[in-house]
Amino acid sequence: MSPSTLEILAAFSILTLALAEGEPASSGAVLPGGTDPREEARREMVERMDRQNLRLRTSAVVETSAEMLRPPGGLPAGAEVAAVPPRIELAIIPLEPRFLNRQPSPDMHVGVWSTWGQGFYDAATARYYGSVGNHVFYDARIHLVEYDTRSKIIRLLPEINALMGRLPGDFGDGKIHGHLDLWNGRQLWFCTYWCAYPEPSKEQFESGYDGGHLLSWDLDKEKLTDYGAPLKRASWPYHRVDAARGLLFAVGALGEFICYDLKEQRLRFGGFPPEGIRWSDRCMVLDDATGCVYSSNDTPRDPEAHLIRYDPRANRFTRLESRVPPDEDDGTSRQIRAHSRGRLPDGSILCITRGGQMFRFWPDQDRVESLGKCWPAPNAELYTTSVAVSPDGRFAYYVPAAHGRAHRLGTPVVQYELRTGRRKALAFLHPFLYERYGYTASGTYSVDITPDGKRLLMWFNGAFKDLSTDMEDVFGDPSIVVLDIPEEERR
Repeated sequence: MSPSTLEILAAFSILTLALAEGEPASSGAVLPGGTDPREEARREMVERMDRQNLRLRTSAVVETSAEMLRPPGGLPAGAEVAAVPPRIELAIIPLEPRFLNRQPSPDMHVGVWSTWGQGFYDAATARYYGSVGNHVFYDARIHLVEYDTRSKIIRLLPEINALMGRLPGDFGDGKIHGHLDLWNGRQLWFCTYWCAYPEPSKEQFESGYDGGHLLSWDLDKEKLTDYGAPLKRASWPYHRVDAARGLLFAVGALGEFICYDLKEQRLRFGGFPPEGIRWSDRCMVLDDATGCVYSSNDTPRDPEAHLIRYDPRANRFTRLESRVPPDEDDGTSRQIRAHSRGRLPDGSILCITRGGQMFRFWPDQDRVESLGKCWPAPNAELYTTSVAVSPDGRFAYYVPAAHGRAHRLGTPVVQYELRTGRRKALAFLHPFLYERYGYTASGTYSVDITPDGKRLLMWFNGAFKDLSTDMEDVFGDPSIVVLDIPEEERR
């Protein structure tokens, strides 16, 4: 499969091909043009709530206040709060258009700007990369986003569907849902994910859409390379790159699994795992020591959710003896959702289930150790999707309640001490940001830590939304939050 390289300038020439209102934007859907009325209502709320016009800035605001140490509703039993308030930076991703256009039919989902993938911190430039998409498949838009931690400037990179040659009326991809990973010098690798569930229609596939694509972005040249769909009519809600071995692993929306050799540009495996094994579609635990990847078994035939392994050297899937620790509340065994990027110093891998149960997994021993809940709250409120571990393996950092509801817990940025099991909130971002800026940071799918262990970098979903009338899922105005961990809290 030979890649086609698409220069940034192509984005501008492609965008000029958009047709006038009411005309077909391609051989696909007819877009009526104009902002969706539902988005006009949201515009009024955003303009009212964003009292300091953060959405119009490209630079971060900086805050430090003891108010961030105030837990809403009181501190739950079993948790601690930091003694020293952190310094934080907040920047709203500069979206265009922020308020989305009409879809082909008024009863179609209008979409929502949101961030779903794991970011990448480039230590060479001190820049943090993430992704954002509008969560629709017509007039689909996805971008990489860059935050310069030195200048505190945030930048939206060119729209990816346009760089791939798609027009607004073409069926496109509205999300990047896995990891951004560096391989082959300065190339950032990722896959795209459709927003039609469970899959596009026969007509949409026949319109020319062939599935999620494998792409790379050159950080220095700012150039996109499109490697096409590695497996036709599949799409990729989770993926990882093993940079040491040049392999990409991805799980598909319908249970497909691929192992793709980036150097040779070919599949080593592509299809469904053997009978009795189904890879969880939000998990790809990479064992950096061996090159094997792990997940939990997502099939009704395995209600205890055993861990499973794919070994790329042997090209074999295996169900292990180890099982995911069940939820404390009702005994349900849930799938793995968050995990450390690799092994900890003791040889284990830290994992968190969809119900917020933490555990360590030792691949060499096929053994797990339960660590309890990631935060003292009901399992149903603890969906946690990303965890970062300090370089010395002493602390883990995460934000529970990722899917638009972290503010119900106060959006706690949690420090977990692995030796003692202490759960400490370094900050409660809510209601602090809401009271100060009218902004609700409602959950993150991306928590990273700098190599010196001093700073957390987090891409957040959130919105300028009036919570006095609606506390439900909060999306639409994603952001970057950087938190400097006080030295006193790292001792």
